[in-house]
Amino acid sequence: KRLPQAAADDLLDVILERYRHRKSTMITSNRPIEDWGKLLGDNAAASAILDRLLHRGHLLKFEGKSYRLKEASKRLALEKKNN
Repeated sequence: KRLPQAAADDLLDVILERYRHRKSTMITSNRPIEDWGKLLGDNAAASAILDRLLHRGHLLKFEGKSYRLKEASKRLALEKKNN
């Protein structure tokens, strides 16, 4: 699934402005950075966005099951046990 064409340009504008003023920016995504060009539908914009975000930023990568899924599984197990 791709975002609307304007999304890449809009996000790039925001990131460029924040980068220029050295403002903190946090972005979360469940998509690997290798997929951002395809997701945004614009490889050049995705590259520019990632260039600025990663230049002075930190990339935290988490792997494993979602805590929400883990909690839902526990809740379902308790409900099953109580029924």
